[in-house]
Amino acid sequence: MNCTRQDLETQVARVRANGTLALYQRAAEAHGLPVALVVAIASRETNCQNELGDYDSDDSPRAVGSMQLDVQHQLARQAIADGSWRDNQWPIIDACCAILAAGAAWARATWPTYTERQWLKLCCDAYNGGEGGAAAGARHGNADLYTTGHDYGSDVLERMDVLEGLLT
Repeated sequence: MNCTRQDLETQVARVRANGTLALYQRAAEAHGLPVALVVAIASRETNCQNELGDYDSDDSPRAVGSMQLDVQHQLARQAIADGSWRDNQWPIIDACCAILAAGAAWARATWPTYTERQWLKLCCDAYNGGEGGAAAGARHGNADLYTTGHDYGSDVLERMDVLEGLLT
């Protein structure tokens, strides 16, 4: 895991205090995802902080929000343009969870013999590196192969394991 348990405790305290945890819970429930997975993605992406990120070489943000919705998504472009990402995190969190849920459905359909944990890892890898990258990595025996740090899904699942205990 690329952070400590204490880091995760600090992040959970922050999202409880600022109300973001309720948004993560609402979106996770709406999309049939474990809330610990949703918080783990936000933890990996931004340490659970609402921000612009993944800057291009021209210093333009490529993603927005605590879960880093890519600017390929119209909602992200609009939120950056009008500044709404600062005050209304819900639409971005919900969109990110919809992407995660689609990735989980894709993983289940593509690898029907995998376990739930393997599907979750693939869905995380697809969230970070696209379905093509996750599939190519899986075919080479490591779905993390084409993800940031070559450990995205593994790291998110390790965070999720710790967060399950912290969120109860």
